Amino acid sequence: MIQLIEELLRLSGYKSLAIRSPVEALQKARMQIFDALVLDLYMPEMSGMLLHAKLRVFDPELASRTVFISGYIARDELRNHLSANPTFLKKPSKTGALLRMLAGVLPPTPRQSREDRQDTRTPSLEKG
Repeated sequence: MIQLIEELLRLSGYKSLAIRSPVEALQKARMQIFDALVLDLYMPEMSGMLLHAKLRVFDPELASRTVFISGYIARDELRNHLSANPTFLKKPSKTGALLRMLAGVLPPTPRQSREDRQDTRTPSLEKG
């Protein structure tokens, strides 16, 4: 499934990075800037809900731009989480639905790199 989503995004003009491990995804999110995240709720090592909760701590903007996908949603905990995060697609879904949902969460302009954000916050030391 991850390869299909990555290929769909690439063919639709997006740059994408497919990461199979939620632990690796958190590490990458701490080091790189991403405009959006497509996240399965059920993954090995860590649930998508836990990954999302950890992401909200250090990158709440990216957390708000998350599209959740899953083939299974039954437990009350999942329903509660998804009611607070309405960008959810049940697998299987049509490719157009994912693209529309992703377009709805993407920022109008790409997010700045961490270095660029650092530079814009640094006051000028030039003397006038």
